[in-house]
Amino acid sequence: MNLQFLRYAAEVEKTGSFTQAAENLYMNQPHLSRAVRELEKEMGFSIFNRTGRGIVPTEAGEEFLRHAKEVLAKVDQLEQLKDKNEKKKYCLCLAAVRAEYIQNAVAAFAAEHTGEKEMSLHFEETGAREVISRVGEKVCSLGITRYPSAYASYYQKLMKEKNLVYHELVSFPYLVVMKKNHSLAEKKELTYLDLAQYTEVIYGSEIIPDFSFSADSQEGKKCIYVQDKDSGRQMVKLVPGAYMWDAPGSEALNLSQGLVQRICSRPGNEYKDVAIYRQDCRQTEAEKRLLRIVENEAVKSNKIIERITK
Repeated sequence: MNLQFLRYAAEVEKTGSFTQAAENLYMNQPHLSRAVRELEKEMGFSIFNRTGRGIVPTEAGEEFLRHAKEVLAKVDQLEQLKDKNEKKKYCLCLAAVRAEYIQNAVAAFAAEHTGEKEMSLHFEETGAREVISRVGEKVCSLGITRYPSAYASYYQKLMKEKNLVYHELVSFPYLVVMKKNHSLAEKKELTYLDLAQYTEVIYGSEIIPDFSFSADSQEGKKCIYVQDKDSGRQMVKLVPGAYMWDAPGSEALNLSQGLVQRICSRPGNEYKDVAIYRQDCRQTEAEKRLLRIVENEAVKSNKIIERITK
């Protein structure tokens, strides 16, 4: 019997709602409903009834849930016993797309635990789909991936197939990074058509499903492909008229490099960063803490976006 399904059923009973339970569990409601149906099929009876008062346990369901909660309580006690008797250490692996707010969060988490006797933190920065693969294949326990909002259904299906739970951290438009003395730097209402004559720098981790242009719009386009964002920024600084698309970041950092970020309208220009982890794995306290710090840094990132996009 799947212990995670017992937790799902207990949360449904607690909230009296599949929708609220799914939200609390950071999963989609249809997936939660299917899991409960599988549990009911395994038990051979209905656990819940839908009534005017919401979702309520059946008579057999009440007995089942009582035992289920006893089992879960015992499992929690065993986890606490393990934590109590184990050396205090932090060991986790995070795979993430490259973003300043994520780097800040990881640094803040590491700073909190510099006094610990043991700390093992693996932080991998890679492409969006690779993040999903790393977590899905149990190479990393936690991930932060990114996708265009227009491709949300594609990515959500991919994550569901890999048995991953996900929840959104931040939503944002990509901005154009260029030198502060670029001829377009002060142009108001910039669009992607204004960039046609200039050289675009594209770094490898950003080659993911994106908005679509017609084939004609790509003819004569000048591009420089690099594998690293820092290399991309260097190209923008050194190649006359060069620019690159990037997620919003620190204005101070950009200015220190002689760069600026500018709003530029283009089709499908909305992206989402989401945290992901495996549905069948219990999160450690260290992982929960890191996620909370990431979420706090995402809030700060949103404020930067608000200032830039005003």
